[in-house]
This record gives sequence, C-alpha cells and structure tokens, in this order.
Amino acid sequence: MVGVTVPISVDTIPLVKCAHAAAAAHTDPQIISVLRSNRTGGLQIALPDGRWVPVAPDPDSLFVNVGDSLQVLTNGRFRSVKHRVVAPAEGQQPRLSVIYFGGPAPTQRIAPLPELMREGEQSLYRDFTWAEYKKAAYKSRLGDHRLGPFELPAAEEPTSSDKHCGSNAVQLPAPAPLHVARVH
Repeated sequence: MVGVTVPISVDTIPLVKCAHAAAAAHTDPQIISVLRSNRTGGLQIALPDGRWVPVAPDPDSLFVNVGDSLQVLTNGRFRSVKHRVVAPAEGQQPRLSVIYFGGPAPTQRIAPLPELMREGEQSLYRDFTWAEYKKAAYKSRLGDHRLGPFELPAAEEPTSSDKHCGSNAVQLPAPAPLHVARVH
C-alpha cells in the first residue's frame, strides 16, 4: 500500500512584457499531478525530440501528469513528462492554475511494483524512500534529471552470438509513447 500526501497548489502566472518561462522546465516528482486552469494558455510539454508543444487551455478539463514516482513504480512503462509554463503575453489575462499533487509519505519505499514486472524483467531503479528522493532533488536544479541517482545500470544488449544461442537475455520494456488525452 502506498501512502499518499495531498498538497494543493494555486498558481497565478501574471502577464509580462516579454515571453519567458514562468515555471521552468521540470518533471513532477510525485506520483501524479492533476491540474485545472482558466482559459489562459501557457502550459507546454516537451516531446522526445526536444520540441515544446502547447497544451490547449480548457477550464472544463483536467490535465494529469505522471510524476517521477509513478515512472519508478511502473518500471518506466509510464514516463514523467517534462513540462513548463510560459507567462502570458501582454494583453492576456493572467493564468490561474489549481494543482493537486499526489505523492508518497516520506518513509514510503519506492520501487517498481512486482505485480507490474514481467517474468525475468530487471528493475530500472533501485528502491528508495520519498525522503531520499526529496533530499537528492533539493541538491539539484529544477530541470535536472532527478531520477538519475536512483537508476540502475542498463542490462547489456545480447551479442549477436547470444541471439543465436537461445540466450535468456532480458529485454527491457520500451518506454511508453507520449500521450496527451483530454479528460472530461
């Protein structure tokens, strides 16, 4: 059983004279983040190729982010998505967001859930507590890859001779593709 804390954040992003990131690029550390905002845009997500894509504002919808903790719990099947908020341009109303962060208790151990692991699949992460993650995160910058200290070395690819010998090499799951879905 995973304990959950329920902090809620209300963010107002004021208009500015020049467009810049009002919330720097980052992934959320918790299990999930649920966001609702007004009609002012500004939320953007990063695609794997580095391009930034705007998320259309919809005050009647919720935007759900997978956090770093859920990425670990699913052994990388669900990926935390790097995102940022760009301040509204002059003449636009300020962006107002209400965000729910669902995260584990400080002493909760975080590791891939055995129920989600395939037979023979190796963990991509060592287990750690939420407190250990937060301590490491506070030593890094917001945009850094904060799961790095908890990643295990990747399993070696089988050599061509292994592929032909009936090797028991473990194949790691491919990362889940990035999906943006509207929830009403």
